[in-house]
Amino acid sequence: MDFQTWLAFFSACVFIAISPGSGAVLSMSHGLAYGVRQTSATIGGLQLGLLLIL
Repeated sequence: MDFQTWLAFFSACVFIAISPGSGAVLSMSHGLAYGVRQTSATIGGLQLGLLLIL
């Protein structure tokens, strides 16, 4: 693999690894809007959905 291809692949991997996913953004926005107690249901639902997908 040439250096430019490796550098593009590495850059994409780093960007994907540090960017938050949709579940993290949803959890943060609900946490700020509704507080920890009500956000627990959101996080539980996200984990249940992940479990079903897996």
